Amino acid sequence: MDLLHEMLEATAEWCPDAPALTDRAGTLLYGQLTQAVEATAAGLSEHGLRRGDRVAGWLPKRAEKAIALYGAMRAGGVAVPVNALLKAPQVAHILRDCAVTALVTTAARLVDLTREIPDLAGLRVAITVDEPASAGRPNCVALGWHDLLSA
Repeated sequence: MDLLHEMLEATAEWCPDAPALTDRAGTLLYGQLTQAVEATAAGLSEHGLRRGDRVAGWLPKRAEKAIALYGAMRAGGVAVPVNALLKAPQVAHILRDCAVTALVTTAARLVDLTREIPDLAGLRVAITVDEPASAGRPNCVALGWHDLLSA
């Protein structure tokens, strides 16, 4: 095992029914977490993620943040965790500096970021975990979390 997501997969093979993470929505077992990570990786790849592309997660502490970041790594991308306490201009700076191509966030945070989005030329996919939202730019696809997982 050389990569972080491989450690997750190995743990899931060894004890799929053990609790992996807990948030307000409940507890995910390692087997469930690994399935969600695989679905996320497939969805990101389906929507154009290439090896080395950056995927940012700007979310409060919730399961989708971990799933998105592990999914990015599983798909060959680079995970960019963004502190949930940062404001939209600070996040826009990070997204520009890292050349992020996909962003996983909430609909409300994406709305806050829309003033900054025109400067984010490389952003191709915006995924909202709670409700569908517009990405605010013509070359950026907006997806809901469930649409990503079912891709």
